[in-house]
Amino acid sequence: MAETVYWLAVAERSLQYRFYDSLSRHYLQRCVRQFPEHPAAARCLDEYELLMVVSYVGSNGVSLPESVRAELVEMRQLVNDACKRDASVR
Repeated sequence: MAETVYWLAVAERSLQYRFYDSLSRHYLQRCVRQFPEHPAAARCLDEYELLMVVSYVGSNGVSLPESVRAELVEMRQLVNDACKRDASVR
């Protein structure tokens, strides 16, 4: 399921890459939050981060709001924690 959500986001993003509130944004968030232990979650997070950077780039460079930065940190922590749990189970 995580892999499917990832590819849905990539496909939708190619249609509407510059819009902050796009379906791809929601797909990528869901991928990370619902499946943080899946290998696709890291790719979803990378795509989500790229989408946020592109959404907030302007003539003064990238200006991510603090709330977006905090969300990226939280999502990265979800993926990292899931990877640690997975490694300790092995």
